[in-house]
Amino acid sequence: ELKTAVSLDGRFAPPAAERAERRPVFLTGEPARREVHRRRRWMDLVLVGEGTARADTPRLDGRLAPTGTCPATEPVAGYVDTDLSWSGGLDRSSYLVFTTEESRKSAARTAIEADGGEIVFCRMHNDRVEPASILEQCAERGIYSLMLEGGPRLAASFLVEGRVDRWIRQTSPVVLGAGVGWPQGSATEPTRPFTLTRTLTLGEDLEAVYDRRDFAAVLAQVTV
Repeated sequence: ELKTAVSLDGRFAPPAAERAERRPVFLTGEPARREVHRRRRWMDLVLVGEGTARADTPRLDGRLAPTGTCPATEPVAGYVDTDLSWSGGLDRSSYLVFTTEESRKSAARTAIEADGGEIVFCRMHNDRVEPASILEQCAERGIYSLMLEGGPRLAASFLVEGRVDRWIRQTSPVVLGAGVGWPQGSATEPTRPFTLTRTLTLGEDLEAVYDRRDFAAVLAQVTV
């Protein structure tokens, strides 16, 4: 499951110069964030990219989830760091760090492990950690549901390789004009095989849910 939150002009965050160091930027309001936290509680793992980990030091938990709407257990937290260049970790006592086999000798390993991070080595593809390898390593650890958040490059890599079954797209009614956007050449609009299956308003924000499965075709198969 992929969750993205963008401005009306498709920006994930304002320019770095306009952001407070190591503090998260929220484009969406609290109702949208509560919904994200509720969804997190249904996941085994919440995963972000190195850029998000470095900029926000997020907790990636479900502390804002409305009581009684989801499991009480917190998901595992993790981030992806191709070259193991970030040793600042996450705001959790333990977490996973997905990196490449080429980073086994990184000087950051000791600091990450001392901070509670478990380093998971994966294959590299196109100079990045391969999404398929991440999913394989998750399955070996009994992690079968994953919520991908934060970072357009990480999101684009999973989309390009067809590793997203559900895309939750939150849009905030703000225009940033500049800032963090999709990687050059990547698609910003869902196309086949995604199907729009739900829309709802969360405060002032809009959430649209796209599923890879063609629900019309499934309905046709089961309808007598």
